[in-house]
Order: sequence, then structure tokens, then C-alpha cells
Amino acid sequence: MKITEKQTNIFLFAAQGVGAIFVGIFLTAYFGGLLEAYIADLPLTNTFNSDPTFVVSQSVIGAILIAFVVVALVLTTIVKQKD
Repeated sequence: MKITEKQTNIFLFAAQGVGAIFVGIFLTAYFGGLLEAYIADLPLTNTFNSDPTFVVSQSVIGAILIAFVVVALVLTTIVKQKD
């Protein structure tokens, strides 16, 4: 099975995009709660990581990211490299 460099680049950019979205959601959940607590002058232990909205979105995007990683591992074993 041959895969072109363009196809490889598209796949890698998509995987990196999903990873960036996952990190963005995680950082928003973590620092959003801290920022809210800081603004309201509350103890800085509040995070949104247990909020159902963030749990579901992190789970969905995380599952997609894991699927990309598995597909990448499978492709590295199947795809024949150019000489």
C-alpha cells in the first residue's frame, strides 16, 4: 500500500488539530475555574474538570485523538516506505 506525502501531511495535520483541540478544552476546564476563583477572590482550588460539559467534550475529542493514534500506528506497519 502506498500513501502519498500529501495524504500523510493531511492526516498528520488532522491529528495535530484534534490534539490541539483536546489540549485547549483541558486547559479551559482547568484554568477557567482557577480564573473564575481568582476574579471572585475565592480559594484557587476550583476547576471545571468535573463539569459534565467538559467531561463529555474531553471524552469525545480524546476518543477521536486515540483513534488517530491507533490509525497512525497501523499505517506505520502497513504502508511501505518509498526508497
